[in-house]
Amino acid sequence: MSVAMAGLGNFSFSSKDCLREALKENTSSYTISKDGHVQLNFNDEKVIEAIKKQIDLLEKI
Repeated sequence: MSVAMAGLGNFSFSSKDCLREALKENTSSYTISKDGHVQLNFNDEKVIEAIKKQIDLLEKI
């Protein structure tokens, strides 16, 4: 638990809540087909920056 969350008393969340929030915050970054396949929008600047960040982190391994 982070220091910031420690002061929130009985605050708790589930992974479903985290996923729901992430999906709401990033609606322009992906599409989900009727059969459940998730596809990233590689034209979205947030997606491009997130991929670049992950590649930079991998280079340090």
